[in-house]
Amino acid sequence: MIGSLPLHPALVHFPIGIVLVLPFVTILLFFLIHKGESTRRALYILVFLHLLLMGSTFVAIETGEDQEHKVEQVVGESVLEEHEERAEMLMYGTVLAFLIVTGFTYFPLLSSNQTLSIMLSTHFILEILSFRVGHSGGELVYVHGAGSAYTGGNKASKPFPVNENSNRQSYDDD
Repeated sequence: MIGSLPLHPALVHFPIGIVLVLPFVTILLFFLIHKGESTRRALYILVFLHLLLMGSTFVAIETGEDQEHKVEQVVGESVLEEHEERAEMLMYGTVLAFLIVTGFTYFPLLSSNQTLSIMLSTHFILEILSFRVGHSGGELVYVHGAGSAYTGGNKASKPFPVNENSNRQSYDDD
């Protein structure tokens, strides 16, 4: 907790940011490798980023679990459980991606192009898993009112209505 606000929403952006940057860093590193830079040195950067991704995902999950019971009172167990399951899938994906990148770094059995293809495919899967977690987290806050567990408001005071037409005012002068 930071004051009266939960830590989880602040920390979840670290793994999302890393996942978004990984494909670009991978492509850049492989360009450097083709220009003569040390392959292993370049791949150490990817190993480090994947380690950072794995760690930040773990921390995000742990802070979410710390706040689970309070938010569950507002949104219900099933919606929160779906978000938690998606986060766990992302965690498994980060571990697998870390093992793949580390394996290719320490046991280079394929060409640089083949390695690049595999790593980019892995990063694409992480992008999908990350999007699913982020989307379900956004639904918790903006559709189900999870933030009201910390603001003292009630579930009915959602920032955005589920049906935009239900709160539309008429400005017709006729």
